[in-house]
Amino acid sequence: MYRGQRSCDRIIILNNTLRKLWEQHIMWTRSFIISTVDNLGDIEFVTKRLLRNPSDFAAVLKNYYGSEKADKFRLYNKCWGIEKYLQKKRAYLLQILYNGIEN
Repeated sequence: MYRGQRSCDRIIILNNTLRKLWEQHIMWTRSFIISTVDNLGDIEFVTKRLLRNPSDFAAVLKNYYGSEKADKFRLYNKCWGIEKYLQKKRAYLLQILYNGIEN
């Protein structure tokens, strides 16, 4: 803990930081969907930025919970395959856009 900083202050800072990261994740996910559906030229940039989100979360976790937990979080996201997930979602969005939804 930082000298002179109360634990409740640290909790508030952590809460606000995580809220900001989730807001950014929502915004970049939305941009990813719009760029995919409208075939915008920024899809590569938007995708790269969206893929940076797990590293941003891991950096915050490291500051509050240590390197070990941050590394576990980062490894989980790497193993889970967020890139593959986004590629599948993009393909799904394009299928809906061009072929419609089949029941």
